[in-house]
Amino acid sequence: MKRIISLIACILLIFSATPVKADETVYYTIDFYVFDYMTSDTGWRYKLHSSVQVPAGGSVTSPDISGLPTPTDHPFSGLWFGYGGDTNNVQRDGRLMADYNSPAPSVNYQTHIQNVGWQDYVSNGALSGTSGQSKRLEAIRIKLEGVSGGIEYRTHVQDIGWQDWVANDALSGTSAQSKRLEAIQIRLTGEAADLYDVYYRVHAQDTGWLDWAKNGASAGTAAYSRRLEAVEVKLVTKGGVAPGPTTRPFIQNSEPVTATPTVSYKTHVQDVGWQAYVSNGEIAGTSAQSKRLEGIQIKLGNIAGGVEYSTHIQDIGWQGFVANDAMSGTSSQSKRLEAIKIRLTGAAANSYDIYYCVHAQNTGWLDWAKNGEAAGTAGFSYRLEAIKIVLVPKGGPAPGATARAFVQG
Repeated sequence: MKRIISLIACILLIFSATPVKADETVYYTIDFYVFDYMTSDTGWRYKLHSSVQVPAGGSVTSPDISGLPTPTDHPFSGLWFGYGGDTNNVQRDGRLMADYNSPAPSVNYQTHIQNVGWQDYVSNGALSGTSGQSKRLEAIRIKLEGVSGGIEYRTHVQDIGWQDWVANDALSGTSAQSKRLEAIQIRLTGEAADLYDVYYRVHAQDTGWLDWAKNGASAGTAAYSRRLEAVEVKLVTKGGVAPGPTTRPFIQNSEPVTATPTVSYKTHVQDVGWQAYVSNGEIAGTSAQSKRLEGIQIKLGNIAGGVEYSTHIQDIGWQGFVANDAMSGTSSQSKRLEAIKIRLTGAAANSYDIYYCVHAQNTGWLDWAKNGEAAGTAGFSYRLEAIKIVLVPKGGPAPGATARAFVQG
């Protein structure tokens, strides 16, 4: 156990110059000194706590020192006899020293979560992320405390792949790009790597908790387009027992990859401007902010064919259809969108139905429209505030109710 001499709270036995004799028995006078306070210039100070006499061959009984000051983050662990000697058989002057453990090392980490943002740091195997909410991890930071050395990590990001290694609380992932993390690798450096193994496991979409990876191995999935939803990281003494099963920390899809068709869209929001693209049923717009949609762009991915759309605009009415990421709406006119129609063309229309629903002022979320039907309101002067769009295999079930997608005043 490492003895921290310069900072410890010491219990000292101060030497007597001459043993005291009484009835031919040799006694040693022992003064107990305890840690008092720290100073910035000369280090620690101590003060007299109590004095006792111990007969030769007797045992040293220390006073109750519970509640006395100790060095910050160094818990008291017991006493040791300085300058040799045995506390149970006192034969000479000596002194007792308080022994203190070094603070336990910890690995601390935080994640950036879809629609949540940065969570607080957690440590030593605690869960970071969410459970049962289907929210993607978008970034992570990791750092060590209480041990020399460092920690490096990198993430596999949607549409990017493996990023470069970063270290010691730097961000790995992306910011404001709505991209999911799919896998992670973590490793220690320096003294930390000599003393510890770092274990980590992830909760992946449609997979659940995978087994524990360690020391730079991959944890997560590849070629499945599955988001990470949570992560746990833990330090284990070098060569120690893993915190759980280690057989299956990473899943690689070895089958030929057929990219899933996507519909991506972004909206221009009052006082905000253009938001980032979202896709496949995610919300574009705002909630509970009373901000109007003023424009929209929609595009398809991983499928032949196209998408066309038309919006109903304040003081204008229905615009003509535009297609494939063109803007529908207005720019710099402060005019609200009130309704929308969306339809597929070409091969996309043969294979998929396109569903969409809107959140309208004073109405809330309306039901799902599809394939060119109107979604929104007319005759109320209600603004659209948000929209969701999703592709469904041709003839498949709707993503929700369809009875009331459009309200006519």
